[in-house]
Amino acid sequence: MTDERRLDIAAFQGSTVDGECNLPTMKEQVSKAVAVGAELLIFPELFLTGYQVPGEEMKRLAEERDGPSFRELSRTAKESNIAVLYGYPEVDRSSGAPVYYNSAQLIDRGGTSLVNYRKTHLWIDEDGYEKIFTPGDSLSKVVECCGVKIGILICFDLEFPECARSLAVDGAELVVIPTAISTRLPADLSEKIPSVVIPTRACENRVHVVSVNHGGDDFQGHSVCCDCNGDVVVQAGSNKQLLFFTIYPSLPPVYDYLTKRRPHIYDNKP
Repeated sequence: MTDERRLDIAAFQGSTVDGECNLPTMKEQVSKAVAVGAELLIFPELFLTGYQVPGEEMKRLAEERDGPSFRELSRTAKESNIAVLYGYPEVDRSSGAPVYYNSAQLIDRGGTSLVNYRKTHLWIDEDGYEKIFTPGDSLSKVVECCGVKIGILICFDLEFPECARSLAVDGAELVVIPTAISTRLPADLSEKIPSVVIPTRACENRVHVVSVNHGGDDFQGHSVCCDCNGDVVVQAGSNKQLLFFTIYPSLPPVYDYLTKRRPHIYDNKP
């Protein structure tokens, strides 16, 4: 029997009110995504609070992975029968002193958290919005959601080829990347991420890749989905918008690089 699996995805390339909880906007977008038949809705990096939040304020807004915003989104996902992936500032008090992470959490259609990923490669620039965070010490688990095996990266993680490759080797069919790519980055870098880096990661790892950025204000937008051959499925402009598109996880790659790997040559390199 032919495998004709599909996944209908909505991605919100939206702006946030920095320093406030953006749950009302997120719930509004859930309703819109459900109305067009989406099974999975993806929000950008740190979308719950906004990305451009000063350190002490971000600490105040940070929540535990099962905190009040998660519980509200869990209820919304279950009631609406849609999976939701969102970025947020996480605080972990399990060891006593609070530790802060730039995290993304995937909730399934039943309201259950499937994976909570902590960004492993932090972007520390002159604005210093990520200085309060501690880098995560492990890559995302690959989990099944809506019948598709999904792995998560966050923004800068994408620019390290080992991250996407590791998820692909672990069986990911789709890599989802909440991002916060600013218009203040040099154009020769920021413009190459959606046009060069993302298609390359998709093609070389035979996985679908979806990158969802903030739109408007100080962010470039240009959210993009590429299939496992590196071909663009959908490409956004720069402004706020809700994207809707379909991927076919069983699409055969033109060339499957993973089957030609020789890991004994390049594993365990420093």
